[in-house]
Amino acid sequence: MKVNMQPCDIRLLIVFDAIMRERSVSRAAQTLGLSQAATSNSLNRLRASLADQLFFRTVTGMAPTPKAIELSAPIREGLEKIQGALNYKSFKPEKPEGVFTLAFSDQAVQVVLPSLLGRLKGRAPGIRLNIETKWNSTVQDHLDTATVDLAIGIIPNLPKRFGRAVLFEDNYVAVMRKDHPLSVMSEIDADIFSSAKHLAVRPSIDRSSQIELTLRELGYRRDVAMNVNQFIAVPSILNETDLIACMLKSVAEQLDQKNVTCLPINFIHMPVEITIAWSAVRASNPGNRWLRLEVIASCEHLRDRGRG
Repeated sequence: MKVNMQPCDIRLLIVFDAIMRERSVSRAAQTLGLSQAATSNSLNRLRASLADQLFFRTVTGMAPTPKAIELSAPIREGLEKIQGALNYKSFKPEKPEGVFTLAFSDQAVQVVLPSLLGRLKGRAPGIRLNIETKWNSTVQDHLDTATVDLAIGIIPNLPKRFGRAVLFEDNYVAVMRKDHPLSVMSEIDADIFSSAKHLAVRPSIDRSSQIELTLRELGYRRDVAMNVNQFIAVPSILNETDLIACMLKSVAEQLDQKNVTCLPINFIHMPVEITIAWSAVRASNPGNRWLRLEVIASCEHLRDRGRG
């Protein structure tokens, strides 16, 4: 997009980027160490230069206009390149380098995070991680605004502006207590699956989980008798009921195998990709690049298992 404007004070672009991240003029001012009046004045100057409102007030904060969204990635990329050129230093993981924020799905917290922490223990003892819950409805915005550095889990429909790598492939299994009536079977077919009562693990009763979306694509459904939003509740519930649960195999393998049985679901032949995603704008950032390579390396045993 070509913009006809006078030579622009880089400070205006810094203010724009801060408001884009914070979605608030007052919080952007605090981040930059400026007064709210000075921040508002800079925004007004940039609005005049670009002939666009850029942000408008909503009940949840300052929402960007389409032009602001279009400009945000190039501006942030330019600012990061300038900052990198002025303050370039090689990333040294053995020394404290601040905090990385990662958005993990519940499955990835159980399967990927322990392996990652084990790998970082000896390689980067000074690294601090802030782990947040990954919601697919907000993950793109969080990557765009750099409120998270990396997102890990099942991330469908990711636009091309993001970097992405498959960590490993997983598949669904049926999990039940050891002495469940169905535990004597070698696998679960569609008829048995449809007639069983299910324990569903999903964010809320009115929100479809990935297994629901997968089943819908295949033309099947499940009879959900109970819904929980955390995997930690599954074993104790299964132990006291005749419910079965659909879980990713990598997660089911984390359960105490003395108390549960895991059976293949023979009519689901759709491997599930567990991915890592990052903002392409931050792809060359030394710390970001180092950490995502560490995440990928920490999942090597999971990729090997899938090939076995």
